[in-house]
Amino acid sequence: MSDTPSKSRVDRMNRRQRKKLHVAEFKQLGFTLAGSFRPQEATYDDFLDEFLVFAESRKLLVGGSFSAKPGDDAGLDLLVQSEGLASCTDEDRQAMLDWLGKRPEVASVSASELIDAWYDYEFDH
Repeated sequence: MSDTPSKSRVDRMNRRQRKKLHVAEFKQLGFTLAGSFRPQEATYDDFLDEFLVFAESRKLLVGGSFSAKPGDDAGLDLLVQSEGLASCTDEDRQAMLDWLGKRPEVASVSASELIDAWYDYEFDH
């Protein structure tokens, strides 16, 4: 996780610097998704393809880890943010939860509240 620039530092920045660092009016909100899969023999390739098509249809970018191997590590740990300089909305968050919740491959799924996608998330890797 990067340290968010202090308010006094942000106040001294010009517009170009604030945009480059994604702070103040250029802050981008995103959310995390975490979930687990039901054990099954089939591959998850189709599921992953359909998930990415759904995310792209909402103009969302997804990054993180996705593992369909049977066992304790089968699941997803993702950061979701909007394309470009836009922020995610509560509607985006709910749409992703609803889509994943309806999938038979998904045993459980949860999402964080909206967070600063550039400074409030830390990958476990």
